[in-house]
Amino acid sequence: MKSTDELKVNLTWLIFFRISIPLLCFVELFSFWSDFIIFYSNNELIKTDIVNAYTDSNSLSLFDLYNFLKIKFDLSASYLLYVRSIIIVYCISLLLVILGLLTKMSTIFCIFFQLLITKSYPEIQSGYDYFTTLCFFYIFISQLI
Repeated sequence: MKSTDELKVNLTWLIFFRISIPLLCFVELFSFWSDFIIFYSNNELIKTDIVNAYTDSNSLSLFDLYNFLKIKFDLSASYLLYVRSIIIVYCISLLLVILGLLTKMSTIFCIFFQLLITKSYPEIQSGYDYFTTLCFFYIFISQLI
């Protein structure tokens, strides 16, 4: 049987873990922010069709989801507005995880949007993205946070 001091330390660690991983994702997102226009604007450096041809065909990308929504729901918004709204929803879900509000649902959104954003452009993928995805999964399955 664990003592109450050990449980306090474990709970403190889990809360620190739940807060630090989304903060790390914010740092990554804002470090990538200066290249945002190069990747996602109408005057992008590499056209979205070309980048989408080199992405993994098994995983969903921003462009695939945009095309699906455009056809299915007659989406008239521009691609740049669509991507900005995805990033805003991602930031809101990160904030919800930090605050501990609706943690399970917002963690699922964090996993989905992080994979969606990072899988869309292979140039921004790194081992760090796999690490944060695993951490979000552990936050999701944890019962205490």
